[in-house]
Amino acid sequence: MIRVVAGSRLHFGLLHVPTVGEPVGLRHFGGLGMMLREPAIALTVEIADAWSATGPSADRALTVSRRVVEQLPLEQRRPLKIAVETCPPEHVGLGVGTQLALAVADAAYRLLGGASPSPDELARLAGRGERSRIGVEGYARGGFLLDGGQNPDRPGSSAILHRGSFPESWRVLLLRPRSAERWHGDRERLAFARPRDPIANLHTTERLCRLAILGILPALHDADLPNFGESLHEFNRSAGEAFAGDQGGPYCGAAVAELIRWLRAEGVAGAGQSSWGPTVFAMMASREAAENLLQQAETAGWEFESKTITPG
Repeated sequence: MIRVVAGSRLHFGLLHVPTVGEPVGLRHFGGLGMMLREPAIALTVEIADAWSATGPSADRALTVSRRVVEQLPLEQRRPLKIAVETCPPEHVGLGVGTQLALAVADAAYRLLGGASPSPDELARLAGRGERSRIGVEGYARGGFLLDGGQNPDRPGSSAILHRGSFPESWRVLLLRPRSAERWHGDRERLAFARPRDPIANLHTTERLCRLAILGILPALHDADLPNFGESLHEFNRSAGEAFAGDQGGPYCGAAVAELIRWLRAEGVAGAGQSSWGPTVFAMMASREAAENLLQQAETAGWEFESKTITPG
């Protein structure tokens, strides 16, 4: 039996959404994100006489395990029993689909193949990392990550330009407001397929690169929370504007947009939406500051489906 524990992933936005008519040579997607210790995915995988999976997201775990085993040499293929102990909900902006798939693929490959797969092998086995590789690289090594994007001539390639640490004393408050919309599947695919103005698209990419290279990463290096938060909020909002025609704004819906406005009004510089939402993040100086803010939110009448205070 092999047991794996994996954290969650925040994605702050893509650097470049490819479209028709743009200059040749631009790398596709990329982005900025980080790994969190919580909410965590924990699961066990063991060899069995018949296929089975139990626990939250068991069907996805079973599908991934079968996919992995089918890619192994015939003599190594065996049925597996997967027990998912803990797993956050899917499609809430925490990269659960990717992290669960990678955890299952990692355990199955080590159990049957006898070796630890590389990040590229994991991505192939699990069928993940089609656009951003932050989830794949983050699963393997953790950290705060800048992905320089894919070479359009080599889909699935990645260029992790930076992997840094998150200050130990800082905390991330995760909030998921009730009644928030969820984006995934066909809605997501259609949003990527929509044509964009190539000039405006390029200007957005240039702005995001400036914010990442000259704002977010230097402030993180200096543990400068105010400037880190302001740059991160602006990066996240600007990245969301690329999908404003699909979402009706930079965020996935009114509940998320209003919560971010409230957080900013309360003095939280680093507030935004992770991936397609509806999870909202707030970058805080300490656990005490995060707990105080959460109490203020609940006193103000906010209701949440989920709330977590976690280190990076």
